Amino acid sequence: MLKVLIFSRESNWFGGVVNFIDLLKKNFSSEIETSQFLVGRRKGKLGLMLRPFVPLLDAIKLFFHLLFNKYDCYHLNPSLNGPSLIRDGIFIIILRLLACKNIILCFHGWELTTERCIESSMWRKWLFKKIYCNTGCILVLAQPFKDWLIKQGADEKNVYLFTTMFDGECIENTVRPELKSNNNIILLFLSRFVREKGVYELLEAFKRVSSKFDNIKLIFAGTGPEEKAMKSWVKNENLNEKVEFKGYVRDNEKAELFKQSHIFVFPTYYGEGCPVSLLEAMAAGMAVITTSVGGIPHIIQAGKNGILLDAQVSADSVEKALYDLLSSPSIINTIAETNRIEAWEKYNAPVITSFFENIYKKGSADYAE
Repeated sequence: MLKVLIFSRESNWFGGVVNFIDLLKKNFSSEIETSQFLVGRRKGKLGLMLRPFVPLLDAIKLFFHLLFNKYDCYHLNPSLNGPSLIRDGIFIIILRLLACKNIILCFHGWELTTERCIESSMWRKWLFKKIYCNTGCILVLAQPFKDWLIKQGADEKNVYLFTTMFDGECIENTVRPELKSNNNIILLFLSRFVREKGVYELLEAFKRVSSKFDNIKLIFAGTGPEEKAMKSWVKNENLNEKVEFKGYVRDNEKAELFKQSHIFVFPTYYGEGCPVSLLEAMAAGMAVITTSVGGIPHIIQAGKNGILLDAQVSADSVEKALYDLLSSPSIINTIAETNRIEAWEKYNAPVITSFFENIYKKGSADYAE
């Protein structure tokens, strides 16, 4: 039995990392025994009052917790941004002070501005190397992130690529009939409504394409700061009958959306890691239009899994991608089946969980030698 301490927020927080950890714990084999060390802000009035002191309180709590509890593996989930690096850096120092071995860092978020901030200062580079590059194992979502860590001094053999995962139980009943024509095709965007996700480029492209194809529809699922402006744009362009906003969806409602949709459009130019919604769409048998940023090219191959846009997203490039797929239902069907098979083989939760179990065991075996 391998005892693992996982650092993460409370499960009642929405977010990719929380969902990822919940899926790991749900799918671990009987060989893994997990405990959770809660980090970050807490919900409720008390959490709001204590917010400025949470990092200090967490550090103190961790120190005393480790005085009386020992584990075979310590799984932290940092992001490459200032607050996370400071918080998790303190945790790493405490772990080392107490001689805790087999520390695993799993980077879920990555900000290029933080990269440049670290590189611009010799003392920040030195500090990052000392704290973060000398742990037992580092996991990242994209090859450029791995290359950067190696450049900063991380040992290449200790840096691995991983992907996020989807919960197969929520997607397994989403089989739809093959398309016979380019009528009644539904496009789906499922993510946070922010400008950097390409929402306005998608809206403009859809306006142009919808005049050429009958009975196509665009569904936006999610919420975000641009929602009001997006709805106003749709109304002003007289697209209310063709563009629908579903709000935040989850579980059965989300599965039903995947079941009825045909093309997942995600023209983000934000530094994505590996969006879970992208994997879910593939598993549901959808063709994909997305962008070559972050960890996405590690998942999506142009032509095979859909259309991969250049990072410099424009309404023109999204329009062309939509036109290319909408003009050929047979290509949509072929890509859809390829994506379904590939997603279930590579990105289903039990597959990724098995990979993490092997990482835990490998590190523990190395330190036992």
